[in-house]
Amino acid sequence: KNRKGKTNCVCVVKDKRNRACRIRDDDKLTSGFIVKTFIFIYLTKVTGVRKSALFDFTTYNPLNDATLIVEGKEIHVNKQYLSSVSTEFRSLFDTHANSTILLEGVKYQDCIDFLRWIHPTTLRNYNKDEMSRVVALAKRFNALSIIDQIAKCIY
Repeated sequence: KNRKGKTNCVCVVKDKRNRACRIRDDDKLTSGFIVKTFIFIYLTKVTGVRKSALFDFTTYNPLNDATLIVEGKEIHVNKQYLSSVSTEFRSLFDTHANSTILLEGVKYQDCIDFLRWIHPTTLRNYNKDEMSRVVALAKRFNALSIIDQIAKCIY
């Protein structure tokens, strides 16, 4: 602050010809100037974020109405939610009267990672290898929205 209690700010702006001009906070800009503003935010504390997964696919939950058997292990899922993301799962659930489906050629952890990617409340960082395995399952199960989401994260 200066002696009069006003804050002195100096900005650098560019005119139409890309020439740099310095202005102070009490100067007025006329049309034809380009002003670039940069804001830096420093987080000091984060609250309200769950560190563990909200969905546990390994135990029964009343919201889950189907079971996938992968490498001999049970994975509990919700038919409607999974069908809304994957057309392949939709047809699997439509053709099987039983709510238990055996998935062959799928690794258990890859299937869990795929399901965690689908559920938006599950927070986890994925490395590129895990993402590529999730993309492979998304292609197999025709979950195009998952492929699009991962593509946005990578690029």
